[in-house]
Amino acid sequence: MGKTNGINGYSGANGSSRPVVCGKTDPTSAPGAAPDADGRPLSELIPIEIGLFRRGYTAGIESGRTTPDVDTEATLRDFAGDSAQRLAAAPFRPEENISDAEAQREYQRVLAGLDQAKDQEDNARAKVGECQSELAAHEPEPTPPGTPYLVGLLGVLGIAATLAFSLSDLVFSKLFTDRVQSLFAAWMCGALFAGLVTWTLLSGASHEGSEKRHWWGVGMGVVFGLGLLLLRWSTVRGDGERLMACGFAVIEVVAVIAVDLYAAGLRQGWATYRSRLPGYCEATHNLANACKRLEDRGAAVKALEGRARRFREDVRLRESLVRSTTTVRAAAERAIVAGYRLAIEHNRGRLRGVDQSPLSDDEIVDRLGRSRGAAFRTASDGDEHEADA
Repeated sequence: MGKTNGINGYSGANGSSRPVVCGKTDPTSAPGAAPDADGRPLSELIPIEIGLFRRGYTAGIESGRTTPDVDTEATLRDFAGDSAQRLAAAPFRPEENISDAEAQREYQRVLAGLDQAKDQEDNARAKVGECQSELAAHEPEPTPPGTPYLVGLLGVLGIAATLAFSLSDLVFSKLFTDRVQSLFAAWMCGALFAGLVTWTLLSGASHEGSEKRHWWGVGMGVVFGLGLLLLRWSTVRGDGERLMACGFAVIEVVAVIAVDLYAAGLRQGWATYRSRLPGYCEATHNLANACKRLEDRGAAVKALEGRARRFREDVRLRESLVRSTTTVRAAAERAIVAGYRLAIEHNRGRLRGVDQSPLSDDEIVDRLGRSRGAAFRTASDGDEHEADA
């Protein structure tokens, strides 16, 4: 009994045993094989059965007997039972085992931390709701007023038109003999001044304090228009030219006031934008922080739930392995005895001149699968009879 099968089996030297796993065995190929045996996967059980079967077969061949020996079978059963017992797991007993007690205390700490983490998650979720309500109070998102390109162009044209003729008559007609050149130069200077005034009024609306500074643009336009009126008044001849000079001055002043009135709306829009922007940015920032905290709290809850779930799964696995001990021992004993009896049959066959060879792993799985299925059916029938009783 101290020899070792070179392929699969258990070494029995010095009373020790070691399972040798056959990696190519597919447990699903066994007819009647269940996915597990009382909670223990057959992928663990079948390689052990193969090794014990070969151990029993080797013992039977080496004995040279043609009839089974009861004492040998008993010894083989004890050997298989002891080998299978090594797969058994200790039950979870925190009241008796120091390691289990510490694991149980750690599990209780995890549960306490989980309750606290869930409370924190609820508080974080409530905070997110508050921040969403705060943001809703600042919505819609404030946007700066658009640039009034069309108003600026019309303001430049309106102011420049009134200045161009006055500048042409007072200044450029004396510099250029050609009337067209005089008007062109006057228009260019008028457009430059009109653009400066219009830009001052419109662009200044976006700056803080523009409510006071805009009067500089208005004053500049009005004073320049009145100055041109006085210069033109000194050179006019007749009531018609005086009326034209007054008309140009009035149009220029009205154009400046019209642009400033539009700029007043821009100033109000920019003031509203500047007043709402800090509150909206703060509400957005608070909501982002609250969502980040909620995400962190959710991750903490999931981590603690995972630790608690792994603890419960480990306990269930140990209890399942404890329950499977009887099944594993019975399967191991059946396997080693089946191998021994097959060897006895082969010994008898050789005496009759029949050449016999050991079974392959697949053949062993097939043979043991049928016996396992019959054993499970017998156990099931016994349970039914007990239930009926």
